[in-house]
Amino acid sequence: MNRLAAKHYYETFVIALIVTLLPSRALGYLVPAFCLIWYLIRSKSGNTLKRLVIITLVYTVIITFYVILNQITGTDFLTSNAAVSLLTYGSFIFILLIEGDFVRYEHSYEKYARILSYATLIQGLVGIFQFTIVALTGRFDIIPGDAVQGTIGLLTFVGGEPGFGNQMLAINLVFFLVFLIPNVLVHRRGIGSFLIGLIALMLAGVLHIFISLVFSAIVTLFLYRRNLIFSNIGRLISAVVLAILLILPLGIIFPGVFTTANIFITLYSNQDSPKFEVVNRTVIDMPQEYPHVYLVGLGPGQYLSRAGLMSSGKYFDQYVPFFSNTISEPMKEYGYSIWNAYSSNTNRFGNSTMHRPFFSLLSIFAEFGLVFLIALFIYLIVLVYKMRKAYLRYRSNQQYQSAYLSFGVGLSFVFLLSISFFDNYLETTQAIFPGLLLVKAFYSSLRTSAFAQILPDKVEHKQQLLSRA
Repeated sequence: MNRLAAKHYYETFVIALIVTLLPSRALGYLVPAFCLIWYLIRSKSGNTLKRLVIITLVYTVIITFYVILNQITGTDFLTSNAAVSLLTYGSFIFILLIEGDFVRYEHSYEKYARILSYATLIQGLVGIFQFTIVALTGRFDIIPGDAVQGTIGLLTFVGGEPGFGNQMLAINLVFFLVFLIPNVLVHRRGIGSFLIGLIALMLAGVLHIFISLVFSAIVTLFLYRRNLIFSNIGRLISAVVLAILLILPLGIIFPGVFTTANIFITLYSNQDSPKFEVVNRTVIDMPQEYPHVYLVGLGPGQYLSRAGLMSSGKYFDQYVPFFSNTISEPMKEYGYSIWNAYSSNTNRFGNSTMHRPFFSLLSIFAEFGLVFLIALFIYLIVLVYKMRKAYLRYRSNQQYQSAYLSFGVGLSFVFLLSISFFDNYLETTQAIFPGLLLVKAFYSSLRTSAFAQILPDKVEHKQQLLSRA
């Protein structure tokens, strides 16, 4: 792909970054479509247009297959729900449409790092301000951590509503910080922005995002640099101490965080959580009536995915034009009662993501089948190990920027998997779209060695060899 395409992809990323950080959930779902239109107009890419036609045809065939399957099994297939899935999975559709080998040096890491530093600084400062106002005044009916929403929920705390932005901001900050690590460690730039973003992430206090990040870091370290920590007892103890030191501030800032965590552990250990109930009903009970679930699933938007919930008419508590505003039979029989009991019992479950009876991996299993879910796991493992290979190669060549980026891409894959256990985040474009665009850019660049960085001493050594020749 030519240099202009690299420029157009960067422009697309900037648009996605700005729109997803606006206080609008509707625009958040539409931003992949906006970005695709912009990219097609600017790049005039025939290959992207060709891919769009192919994916449209393939999706039409898939929908036709599920319509026929549901007619055979005697259940109604909600076509409008399947159409909504195109919006909710828009982040991944966009990634599939764009070719990978497009990044050139004039639009390389430094350019992305610059705008990420600005975005992290702005969101971090706004988040810290939101936390401070709520914590010091005590006039708002919301806990300080939930008020940390950046520009996604600029003044949501005034109404005392936790809002949508807290989790969205936390996930975006994780991606920003992960890909700013080379900028901080290699180039020694943007350190202040990085620290402000990290503080805002800690203040946000989104427990399941923090758990996912720590888990992803441990797994990636084990796969990529296990000798760094696990081969030496002293290093292992130091790593444990460091982890405790990172966790302790949460307990100081949020005195109830450990109490809340204990409640979660108790409910989980007793399997007295809507999450466990819906998993049992979906994985064990539902296939007895719908045995094809294991093989091909129920079809997109037909169960507790975000598309299914949004189309049900119950998610927004009002009639939504152009949506089916009804519930599929499988969802009505096996999922809706649990979801309704959860949403109406905030005193017990606190509207916590940890207990929500829907999450991406369950949605993929129910709507696309166990076979597809296993294939997705295998593909993810392949991607992680490709980045491990790249990481080891770049590190052995002392190309530290590329090595840190390889580590960041690998960690991002594991992080996406981790958060998929808690909510339908894979269908939430406002949470993952900018991060996926970064992963796409850096993965393709690292894979094609476009980001291979020769350090100054190596350049000098190469010049000496040439002069001797």
